[in-house]
Amino acid sequence: MDLFWREKTNEHGNGGKIPSSLDSVKLLLEQNEVAEQQMSHYINDEYRMSVVSMDMLANLDEAIVVKDLQEAIRLDKPPGVKVGITGDSIVTATMVKLAGTTMQSTSSLSLVLIIIVLIIIFASVKYGLIPITTIIFGSIWT
Repeated sequence: MDLFWREKTNEHGNGGKIPSSLDSVKLLLEQNEVAEQQMSHYINDEYRMSVVSMDMLANLDEAIVVKDLQEAIRLDKPPGVKVGITGDSIVTATMVKLAGTTMQSTSSLSLVLIIIVLIIIFASVKYGLIPITTIIFGSIWT
């Protein structure tokens, strides 16, 4: 299989290497009509934008795939090339990451403010802490 792949990439491609300029991309596509027609679905007419679409298998962990993709786009790219990723998996992973960091600080602040409000309402530290202690133990228990 590896030998077949090497022969095909050398025969029809750029030896498996990313072209270093826009002119070399155009030249490679002009040499192969089939490739040019296929690439027209993914590269716009000005050769300024390209789309790569992926469908993930159901048994893959989205967080791991997102992390791997983010590492892959940090690799060295030819000059002028910008790479970005998007999609449901990326948005979900980003939201989980952001929610995790802000949720902890928000929860801590909320607990302190609830304690202050209860102390003010009951006009006593002792009677203000009793209801919140019950809530905390109930939350930890479940």
